[in-house]
Amino acid sequence: MIVFIGFVGYITFQLFQTVPTTINAVRSENMRIEAYQISELLVNDVGEPNDWETKQLSQIERIGLSDATQNKTNYLSTGKINQLQTICNNNYNDLKRLLDIDNEISIEFIDHATDTGWVCNPNTQQNSFRFNRIVSVDGTSSAELIIEMWRQ
Repeated sequence: MIVFIGFVGYITFQLFQTVPTTINAVRSENMRIEAYQISELLVNDVGEPNDWETKQLSQIERIGLSDATQNKTNYLSTGKINQLQTICNNNYNDLKRLLDIDNEISIEFIDHATDTGWVCNPNTQQNSFRFNRIVSVDGTSSAELIIEMWRQ
């Protein structure tokens, strides 16, 4: 009986050590997946409605930067990029609502043709996940969209 109690105690102790590490690993992987999905959504989706950059904030369901007039991967609209920057500068919480995320996010846009760009929420944390996407803007220049996400 003593051996059985000792064995159960040992197994319980091992579980208490393993479970928190596993839970943190799962949370980190979920955040990495979410950051990648946000980068995909922004780069390859036109948003809802597809001309959301011309609408009032209350009429926007989802943002995406893909040019609605083209059917090309990684082909972004300047108007949508500018409107994303405006939304982020005016109300960061609206940006999070439109992206449907709880985690914190930083978005950086760099136009390689003009060496200009902007950063939305540059307060990144050490334990963040980052995705760099090379894109075309209106078919005339290449740019980089950098998405970084971390927990609150």
